[in-house]
Amino acid sequence: MPQYPSNRTQTDTQIRNFYSDGMSYMNIRFYNMNLSFHLNPFMGKDNNGRSQYNMQNGAQTTVNFEGAFTLWKTGTDILEGKLQEVTVVIPCYGDASIKLERKATGPNMYDTIFSIMKAGNTVPFKFSVTPYQVKENGTMITKYLDSGLGAFVKTIEGYLTGINADRHLNKLTDDFIKIQNQKQQEGAPAQQNAPQQNPNYSQNNNRGNWNRNNRYRNNRYNNYQTNSNNGWNQNAQNMSNYSLQ
Repeated sequence: MPQYPSNRTQTDTQIRNFYSDGMSYMNIRFYNMNLSFHLNPFMGKDNNGRSQYNMQNGAQTTVNFEGAFTLWKTGTDILEGKLQEVTVVIPCYGDASIKLERKATGPNMYDTIFSIMKAGNTVPFKFSVTPYQVKENGTMITKYLDSGLGAFVKTIEGYLTGINADRHLNKLTDDFIKIQNQKQQEGAPAQQNAPQQNPNYSQNNNRGNWNRNNRYRNNRYNNYQTNSNNGWNQNAQNMSNYSLQ
């Protein structure tokens, strides 16, 4: 995870793993209020044929709500056939950035690749596809379902709408209170860096805070969807720092 001062929360909660056979392994987690991605390169297979990944030489970074929306919107447009080839670069913490690109590899065939670029190192992840047969004009042809990208986009959507976030926000609040108490014991003023800042809290209060915050997030998410129905305007969504090609 990004290195923050020890007097700030560093709370993470597992969400989901994805695997790109022969390329890398992706771990997605909540990290404080952001969404964390960790990629580890493929090393080979063991004697039992199981894939092995280099857990010491990976790349990781986080995106905020706007960055997550950029991934969701781009992935959704790809799945809906609105984008054939695209490259989106999202600046992240420090010198890190994330790239989501889709490029043609043959007639009606595309690769969709998610990469983390950090400290001069790039680790790519290619989303899986599922072939299926359909009959068109009396002829059976093979098409490809973007199953890996679809699962990834639904995971991002869950973060944007707060699905399964209660447990993580309870942990985040607990960690923040621990830091507050520790600073008070050390005789130093407690810093305020988490969304919930009342030490006299209960889990029910925290869930209430999350529900209020989640309504705010849902309103933003729905506004994005409403705007996207009329055509996505990059500047209108305050994404001018992102590179869309």
